Amino acid sequence: MILFMHIPKNAGTTFESILSNNFLEIVKIYNPKHNRFFTDVEILAIDNFFSRSECVAAHHFALPVNYNNHKKEYKLITFLRDPVSRANSFFNYTMMYKKDFFINYLNYPGKEINIYEYVKFVTSENTNVATEHKKIISNWQTYVFDRDLNIEAAKRRLIDEVYFAGITERFDESLLILKWLLEKDGVKFSINYVSKNRTKKKYRNDIFIKKASDELKRLNALDYELYDFANKQLDHLILQYGDKFNRDLNKFKKNQSLYQFYHPAIRFVNVVAGRWQRGTNAVMKNYK
Repeated sequence: MILFMHIPKNAGTTFESILSNNFLEIVKIYNPKHNRFFTDVEILAIDNFFSRSECVAAHHFALPVNYNNHKKEYKLITFLRDPVSRANSFFNYTMMYKKDFFINYLNYPGKEINIYEYVKFVTSENTNVATEHKKIISNWQTYVFDRDLNIEAAKRRLIDEVYFAGITERFDESLLILKWLLEKDGVKFSINYVSKNRTKKKYRNDIFIKKASDELKRLNALDYELYDFANKQLDHLILQYGDKFNRDLNKFKKNQSLYQFYHPAIRFVNVVAGRWQRGTNAVMKNYK
């Protein structure tokens, strides 16, 4: 069974769509409380209640996972992202979909807020919600791997417990390596995709982003260390892949361009075919 540990704003929704294209039985579990992780008992329950599932995707897997207690062999997959880019994406997402949040919950006094003001505000306020937001944009990726923010423990778990850690900024490279790893283990895996959950409006201002970046880099010193470590691990896997990597990557990118171009038409045909099939089933049912 594949366990996908979805760290928010790391292209996880797009990767979940790739998983859905590959596996008939995929379970997606959501929990609105970002700091709440599954216990070992709850993961055991996944074994029991979703015994036929090939993949489980969630934001809330806790590490370490006690693999010895489980019925299935797990392949834990995740993606890491540049911490400042991730924080900026989280801010854009919140502004796009939860704009009233700042007035209703953060009690921000102004009508508009830029990312510099947002970072400054959530790091200076003592309210529960502000503290929650600060946690999400401060070494959150390290926190996912180790609740005590022990960077060496986080690195060990990335090596020992994670089947594959991709890099969002190197998404295509990561997918090609993952496909290679899975197929070596006998799992066929298609990696064509259409980007999902991309924030349509970017609340950008280069001056504010630059000002916020200095503070965000300070807040995410551990995440940058883990991110750099994961990049080196990916580089090592690419070396293991061999001389054909660049050729195969270019081939995938060409195929990916065609896939994204034709995907709307393919999706339309599938929707029409599905409606036709449901209509035919209804007619046959009435006929019988």
